[in-house]
Amino acid sequence: MYGSNMQTGPGGSGKLPIREFEPGSLIGVYTVRRFIASGGFGAVYEVEDPTHPDGAALKVLHAELRELGDPFIRFLREGNILELIRHPNVIEVYHSGVLADGRAYLVTELLSGRDLNQHIAIQEKLDIAQTVFVLEPVCAALAAAHDKGVVHRDVKASNVFLSERAGKRRIVLLDFGLAKILEGDDLAMTRSRMALGTPATMSPEQLCGRAVTARTDVYGLGAMTFHMLTGRVPFSGSTRTQMQYMHLHGQRPRPSTLANVSRAVDEVVTRAMARDPRDRPAGPDEFLAELRRAARPASPSLIARRLGQEAIPAVGLLVELRPPAGDETSERAFDELDEVLDEVDRHLTKSGFTVGLEASSFVLFVKRLDPDPTLRVQQRREATVAATQLHELIDRLQPRVHVNIVLHVDSALFREDEVRGGDLVRLDQWAPQVDIDGVIGSAAVFEGLDVDLEAIPGQDRLVRLLAYRPRVASQTLTEDEDSHERLMHSEMLARIGRQTAGIIHDLRSPLNVVLGNLQYAIDQLEEDEISADGLRTPLEQAIQAAEQLMSIVSSVRKAAAINAYNSDQRRIGVKDVVDTALKLAASEIRQKATVDVSHRGDSYVLGIPGRLTQAVVNLLVNAAHAIPKEGGQIAVSTKPTGDGRVEIAIRDNGVGMSEEVRLKIFEPFFTTKDVEEGTGLGLSLVQEIINEHHGTITVASQAGTGSCFTIRLPRNSDPG
Repeated sequence: MYGSNMQTGPGGSGKLPIREFEPGSLIGVYTVRRFIASGGFGAVYEVEDPTHPDGAALKVLHAELRELGDPFIRFLREGNILELIRHPNVIEVYHSGVLADGRAYLVTELLSGRDLNQHIAIQEKLDIAQTVFVLEPVCAALAAAHDKGVVHRDVKASNVFLSERAGKRRIVLLDFGLAKILEGDDLAMTRSRMALGTPATMSPEQLCGRAVTARTDVYGLGAMTFHMLTGRVPFSGSTRTQMQYMHLHGQRPRPSTLANVSRAVDEVVTRAMARDPRDRPAGPDEFLAELRRAARPASPSLIARRLGQEAIPAVGLLVELRPPAGDETSERAFDELDEVLDEVDRHLTKSGFTVGLEASSFVLFVKRLDPDPTLRVQQRREATVAATQLHELIDRLQPRVHVNIVLHVDSALFREDEVRGGDLVRLDQWAPQVDIDGVIGSAAVFEGLDVDLEAIPGQDRLVRLLAYRPRVASQTLTEDEDSHERLMHSEMLARIGRQTAGIIHDLRSPLNVVLGNLQYAIDQLEEDEISADGLRTPLEQAIQAAEQLMSIVSSVRKAAAINAYNSDQRRIGVKDVVDTALKLAASEIRQKATVDVSHRGDSYVLGIPGRLTQAVVNLLVNAAHAIPKEGGQIAVSTKPTGDGRVEIAIRDNGVGMSEEVRLKIFEPFFTTKDVEEGTGLGLSLVQEIINEHHGTITVASQAGTGSCFTIRLPRNSDPG
């Protein structure tokens, strides 16, 4: 039934009326038979239609929205679009218009059956043949729309209807309410700055308010194909921001991790969901042709050879974070997931693991196994130790979320150092679907190791590690030539790590500012309605270049040497941190302000000296840019607090911040250029550094009254 996928109000709030007309009511010339569903903009009814004996579906704008221009126009516009397309696999429109009370309405054919989202929920997942069968008519409908210059912009399972009438099934594409009519003949030449669509399936260009094209709908097809094959949407999150981040920056998930499909299918789906529209198939016909070819049977070894990949044994360590029941959508739970995964990533990278697969709530870390059987045993032993240490680390963090730690050995497809598929990443074949305490794994992981294991009720393939008894072996380096070379090599890597880390950390703050200023310039062009295509193009190219550079910086930060440097925690005197930061920021502060420094007591914290000093430097530089040109004052104070922490406070008599800016100050790419002379330099990086040190940072400020940034860190009061 058309409209059965509609919600009960904006965001499902239920505040809008669910039904306004009872059976027998007249709406224009239509008699209501029954209520079907209600959504954010209108309600849908089955009605008697004088010209269609089988009845029709009538969607009516909510009464309280009739004075608002956008919903009214959208109703009428959807009718015009459906009239324009007229395709067997697009819902047929009979009539559209305005009722006597001023409400827009739309009359369409009455469908019987269920939508694809409901079908997937019942079937759990579809096989590749069923998926292609559903996609063929959907792609035909989208191709017809694109031929008429229309982009759907909301391709998802709930907008595909599996209609059944007289024993015949017909697949129908619904809901062109968000469709974009593109001016001119070239789809790629039209731009839209409106970020419209469903967050779980929106393309990167929609999220950024950029031009939509036929390739935008291809992105939706890729996301919907993943949903059909796996029973899950590609990216899920508790907030719109989280889903936006995954669509813009997250690794594209591969269906083969959750379904029995080939690597070739993975390639088609991930290419359809490429961040850059130019990397996707040009349209639905091209996408469908690629998927049909990929769906043909092919052996894994043939796929691996064709893609230049190598299938070799590897050990996988799955870290899955599972929020408490009923808390999956909590902001606090989401923040905790992020914090725990950051700690896990640092620990396992040091142990030689690389990320093979990741999503918002789990990461699969992978390490290749050596061809030598003896070395393989040692590598499995090392993986067991890493998992045990990780379990102890998570116990110390005491997260509210449950963490599954699972070890498994299987073959994986590698292309150079990147995991591209294989049985190891098919989590549905070996990962548990429930919370299980402790370190668990498949029996093959622990074979030949000195371990105590126990069976897990309901888990035939997995066992729990009870105790690990490592063999005692001397790790002392002997004074021979080989050990001396290893020691020198280790020291050299440490120096490289420290130097590279310093460079990378210094790069991130100005890059954030550059990206923010470039985006600010483009937004101003749009807001001021300035026709400056010649200027917009180089600005967008500059943003792309800066984003690529930021991606490189992020990749370098993940290198083992950098992570080792970042993890080199030691006891730090807070007074020393502040005094060093003042020296480093002297050039920014000199001749602009007087600085008052006060230290109450000697306090020590555990952390990374360079990183913590950098956070204080960034706050001092921010204060220096915000204070007046004359009479500027900055006060820095440190003291222990009554709750076992150390406080570092940096106050200035600068321009201060509005409430809106104060709430946004730690966001990436944000600069306070709209707050007189402030810059907001590197404050998102400061937030990240303080989180690393298990501290908190707050800002108190009002426009015109200056600001105070306060850092609170866990204290280690023993200086010995």
